[in-house]
Amino acid sequence: MDIPGVSSNEADMHIRLLRQDVLLTQAMGGPLAEQSEEHLERIYDVLDIGCGCGGWALQLAHRYPEMTVIGIDCNETFIHCAQSFAQIQELENVSFQVMDATQPLLLATASFDLVNIRLLGNTLPSEQWERLVRECGRLLRPGGVLRITEAEWGCVGMASPAFARLFTLTMEAITRAHTRLSSLYQPVSLTPLLLHLLRGNGFEAVQGVATAIDHSSGTEGHLAFASEYLLWFRVHAPTMIEEHLLTQALFDALFIQASHEIQMPQFSALLYLFTAWGEKPMNDRGDAFLEMTASQEPLPLIVLDSAVAPFLGHIQKTSTICV
Repeated sequence: MDIPGVSSNEADMHIRLLRQDVLLTQAMGGPLAEQSEEHLERIYDVLDIGCGCGGWALQLAHRYPEMTVIGIDCNETFIHCAQSFAQIQELENVSFQVMDATQPLLLATASFDLVNIRLLGNTLPSEQWERLVRECGRLLRPGGVLRITEAEWGCVGMASPAFARLFTLTMEAITRAHTRLSSLYQPVSLTPLLLHLLRGNGFEAVQGVATAIDHSSGTEGHLAFASEYLLWFRVHAPTMIEEHLLTQALFDALFIQASHEIQMPQFSALLYLFTAWGEKPMNDRGDAFLEMTASQEPLPLIVLDSAVAPFLGHIQKTSTICV
């Protein structure tokens, strides 16, 4: 599949990311599986923050043509590819813009019925979460929904010691990197704090639902998830070595062993996701969210996650990627 202005290697990577996004959404039951029919009937304008290559936004636009969907991401290449995917699928109700979620969003107050944030915890600085949730409150109309999904990774069975060790070392490398970047960082997961984050910032009718995705040997998503983990290990190998967590020789040995383990029939792994959502009060026009004090102590959050999985059927036919 060719994407104008993007090299074949980059295009393959972005197709793979799109596939990951799609399988993840499918495994969760759909783009808005937890929302009631009553809520869905009130949703017309949707914002997807940190949309990446557009997987979730594209699926939502395809499934609900009556909705208008906007995806934003700070990565210009991702946005370019998301726009190309939308054109390929002839979706006219979805658009994408380059925008940085760590900055005030250049979008009109009270202009959305639902704001979606998914798997942003691995890239958004921990001290930015309170500010972003308040910004989402500004963007939502009264009664609008803020929806946040984060994940717990690395739940691997005992038959995969090398894989489990590489995962642990990778997370340790990420922890150390974040510790240097943020004095507020603490190595805790974001998922248990999502409900508190919403309630503490003025949202009502806050609810949550957990999903467990089995990607053990023999499951539909096994090879896609496993290949993403291996790529993730390679990407973070230099940091692990710089942090003296292992040597290049030890990494190579563990990587080879982990590659064997994921192909064994006894390989077992689960991904846990938690989705929390809440409603902006009906009597709130946005002033309360704008006036919430900036001196409020931010939650010291960091989530250990990443996006993974396969794909849209009609894109599969044109793709050069095999999973």
